[in-house]
Amino acid sequence: MMNKKAFTLIELLVVVLIIGILAAVALPQYQKAVKKTQLVQALPTLKAISHAKKVYYLANGSYTDDLDSLDIQVPYTSHPEGTGNYIGTPLGGTVVLSHTGDGVSWRSPYDFTIEVYTTGVYCFGDDDLCKSVGGTLNYTTPSGINVYGLKF
Repeated sequence: MMNKKAFTLIELLVVVLIIGILAAVALPQYQKAVKKTQLVQALPTLKAISHAKKVYYLANGSYTDDLDSLDIQVPYTSHPEGTGNYIGTPLGGTVVLSHTGDGVSWRSPYDFTIEVYTTGVYCFGDDDLCKSVGGTLNYTTPSGINVYGLKF
């Protein structure tokens, strides 16, 4: 008789089970890392736009929501209704300029938002992400959304 060397069905099932467990643990961590990277990469652009809005205010006595009026070059497409500029970022998010102040918000495709104002940088929409980048809870909105202050 010849000796046949092969894996048994049980051995193969155990290996598939181990791979499945490792994937279940690794995927959420990977998604969290992608979100953190996206947040950190968006902040310099947001801060530059916010600074340009402040410079515009000092020169003209009022804020603008028109990117073409600012001393910054950011590729964008205007919102179809003309109610502010929505900017497609390299990270796939959307930047919205506030109408009445220096505020700039960035909406991620991953359901979290970053806002930059003179008073600080704020994160909301994903409590775990906002905490993981060093955010501290500032307040909770009436609708129950936690807003975290970031130190960047």
